[in-house]
Amino acid sequence: MITNYFKIALRNIWRNKTYSFLNIAGLAIGIACCVLILLFVYGELSYDRHHEQADQIYRVAEIYKDEGKIVEESASIPFPVGPTLEQAFPGIKQVRFYKTFEKVPMLANGDKRFYEDKLLFTDSTVFDIFTFPMIQGNPEKALTQPFSIVLTETMAKKYFGDENPLGKTLRFENKLDFAVTGVIKDLPPTSHMHFDFLASMLNLGELFKASGTTFGWTGWYWNPCHTFVLLPPGMSESQFESQLPNFVQTHTPQGVRANLEFYLQPLTDIHLKSHIYQEAGVNGSEQTVYLFTIIAIFVLVIACINFMNLATARSIKRAKEIAVRKVVGAFRPQLIRQFMGESLVISLLSGVLAFGLVSLFLPVFNQIAGTKLNVELIGYPPMLISIFILSIIVGLLAGTYPALFLSSYKPVAGLNAKSGAPTNWSAIFLRKGLVVFQFAISITLLIGTLVIDQQHNFLENKELGFNKEQLLMIPIRGTTIKNREESFKDRLRKESGVVNTCAISNILGRDVQVVTFGAEGKDQGYEMPGLFVDHDFIETFDVVIKQGRGFDRSFATDSSAFILNESASATIGWEEPIGKRMTFDKEGQVIGVVKDFNFSKLQERIRPMTIKIDVGWFSYIAVRLAPGNMAQTMSRLETAWQEFEPERPFEPFFLDENLNQLYEKEARLSSIFSAFSLLAIFIGCLGLFGLASFAVEQRTKEIGIRRVLGASVSGIIQLFSKDFLQLIALAILIASPIAWYGMNQWLEDFPYRIEISWWIYVIAGAVVVLIAFLTVSFQATRAAMANPVDSLKTE
Repeated sequence: MITNYFKIALRNIWRNKTYSFLNIAGLAIGIACCVLILLFVYGELSYDRHHEQADQIYRVAEIYKDEGKIVEESASIPFPVGPTLEQAFPGIKQVRFYKTFEKVPMLANGDKRFYEDKLLFTDSTVFDIFTFPMIQGNPEKALTQPFSIVLTETMAKKYFGDENPLGKTLRFENKLDFAVTGVIKDLPPTSHMHFDFLASMLNLGELFKASGTTFGWTGWYWNPCHTFVLLPPGMSESQFESQLPNFVQTHTPQGVRANLEFYLQPLTDIHLKSHIYQEAGVNGSEQTVYLFTIIAIFVLVIACINFMNLATARSIKRAKEIAVRKVVGAFRPQLIRQFMGESLVISLLSGVLAFGLVSLFLPVFNQIAGTKLNVELIGYPPMLISIFILSIIVGLLAGTYPALFLSSYKPVAGLNAKSGAPTNWSAIFLRKGLVVFQFAISITLLIGTLVIDQQHNFLENKELGFNKEQLLMIPIRGTTIKNREESFKDRLRKESGVVNTCAISNILGRDVQVVTFGAEGKDQGYEMPGLFVDHDFIETFDVVIKQGRGFDRSFATDSSAFILNESASATIGWEEPIGKRMTFDKEGQVIGVVKDFNFSKLQERIRPMTIKIDVGWFSYIAVRLAPGNMAQTMSRLETAWQEFEPERPFEPFFLDENLNQLYEKEARLSSIFSAFSLLAIFIGCLGLFGLASFAVEQRTKEIGIRRVLGASVSGIIQLFSKDFLQLIALAILIASPIAWYGMNQWLEDFPYRIEISWWIYVIAGAVVVLIAFLTVSFQATRAAMANPVDSLKTE
C-alpha cells in the first residue's frame, strides 16, 4: 500500500503540473527563508560559546552617576580594576584587553611592513580564561615576558610565510621589538572580540612612551580596558556582584567612589544584550533575533496556508476518486495516510529545492544582513538533517487539514454531486479566512518595512546641531602630529580646498568620554562628557553660541577656559554661567554656552557636556572642505600628511559617512524586512494565482455564456477580482492596527523617532491590492479572451 500511495502521489503531481509547481515552489521558498533565518539566529546565539569556560566568564562594566543620574555606562574600565579585583577576591582570575590606536605600523624581517588595527595588549592569564587554541608555542608561557606577542594563524602566514614564526621579531611603531612566542587559530566569526595580535601588557610604560600617549595606566579615571573575570566553581554572578559596592568603597580613590558602580555581564550575553559605551565592536540585537524568528515563522505559515488552500480547493477533482475508494473498502485512516503521504512527497521535493535556494542565496543574505554565515554550513550533515526534518514538519502541518477534509467525503454525496463534490461551506469559509490571514501577515511585514526605512532615513538626515557635511576626519592618535598639530593645521590651510581645521578628542556624533569637572560654589564634582578641542572648534563645526563667546587665541587665558552646552548649564544650576569658575586639572572660567547638539548617537538624548582645550586628548584633525574637485583636494591633503608622517598611511574618513554607520542596524533591518515581506507577498500570490486559476476552471462555461451574451473582458475581470479583492481589503483592515501597535513598540526605543503617517498604510495596502489584482486578472483575462465555443464544449 505504501508503494501504491507513493505512485499515486507522483501521478497526481505529474497530472496537475501547474498546481504541483505552485505548491512545491511556495513551500520551497518558505522552507528556504526559514532555514536562512534560522542560520542567522543560530549564529547570533552562538557568540562566544566556543570558549570552554564561557558560562563562568564575565565582563566587568562600570556606571558613572551624578546625583543619581547615569552619565556614562561603559564596557571598558580603568587599568587597576582587574588586578585589584584579583587581590580582593581570592579564587577569581582576571584578564585585561587594551587596544592602542586606529592603525599601527608593524615591521617583520626588515622589509615586510603593514599597518594593523587589530592589535590588543593583554595579561598572561588570557589563555587560562579564554579558549584560543594554540598551534605553536606554550600558552602557559607565551605572554609571561615583556615584549612578547602572539599571532593568529593568518598573521603568521602574512608576515613569515612558511617559516617557523617562533622567536622571530615584529617591530612596533618603528621603535619596540616584540618576540613572537605563539601562534593561535584564527578567531571564529562568532567572537565579539576581534584581534590579529595579542601582545604582553607588561611593557605599557615603554608602549605609551613610543606612541606618545600621555595618559597614565595607574589611575582610576581613564577607563580604556576591557576586563574579564573567571569566577571559581560555586560562586554565582549575584554573589560576586553583591560584594562589588564594598569593593568600590574600599579600593577606589575618594574622588570617584561616590559615583562609581561596577557590575558583571555574562560573556555569552554581550553580543546580543550589551549596547553601552566603548563596546569592543558592533554588537547584535536580541530584538532583531526575535523579529527574524517571527518573520521565519510567518513566511513558513504563509507557504503552508498556500498548500492547504490549493489542496482543499482542488478536492472537487478528487471527490469521485475518494468515493470509489470508500465503496471498494477503503477506511478513513487509510485515506488520511494516503493524502498525508502525498503531502510529505511534495514537502520533501520542496526541501530538495529549498536546499538549492539556500545554497544560491546565502551570499546575498550575508550581504543584506551583514553576517558572515559560512556557505559550507549548508553541506554539513546537521544542516541537511535540519532541512529534512523541517520538510517533514511542514508536510505534516500543511497536509493534516487537507487529509482530514478529503477523507471526510461521503461516498454517495461524492458520486451524486454534479460538480464532482459536495458543497462544503465550512471549507470555503476556511479557505477565505486563510487567504485573509496570509495577506494580513504580508501587509504587516510591508508596513513594518516602510516604517523601519522611514526611521532609518530620519536618523541619517536629522539635524544634529552641528554641520557634519564636507567634514573630513584625520586620525592622529599615536602619531607625531599629535605634538605639533598647529603646524600640521597651518600646512593644511594652505590648500585651496580647505575652509577650516580643528583638533578634537572624539568623533562628534558618536560619543564623548565622561570626566570629572569641579564647579564654583558646588561641593561635589560633576561627572559629565568632556569634549577636548582647540580654538577653531566653533567655526569648524558650525556650533551655535547662545551666550558669551567661543575660544579665541587673542585671550591667553582661553587655554584653561570652559564652554558649556545648555544642558550642562542647567544641570549645574547657574542662571548666569559666564564668568563662573570650573576646574579640570587646573582652574578656569566659563566663557560661553553653546546650543545643545547631538554629540552622541541619536539612540541617546542630549546630556550635559563641557568643552575645553587640552592638547593631550586630541585624537583627530577635523578638516572642513569646500565643495569642488574632491579627488584633487584629497590628493593634496595626502601629500601634506606624508610631509609629517611618511611612515604611516593617510586614512581619513568623512564624518557624515562614519555617523551613518551607527544606523546600519536599522538599514539592515529595513533591507531584510523588505526582502522577506516581498517574498511573503510573492508566496501569497502564488496561492492566489492557483485559487484564481481553479475558480476560472470551474466557471469556464459560465464565462463562455457571459461572453456570448455580450459581457466585456473588463466585466469578466471585475467579476473574478471582486471576491479576492474583498478578502485583501479585509486583510488590510486587520493588519493595519496590528502593524501600528508593533511598530510603535519598536519605535519606543528611539528618543528621536518618526510619527507613523497614514500614507504608509495606504502605500502598503495599495501595493498588495495591485499585486493581487494583477495576479487574479491575469487568469481572468486568459479565460475571457478564449473562444466561447471552446469554453461551452468543456465538461
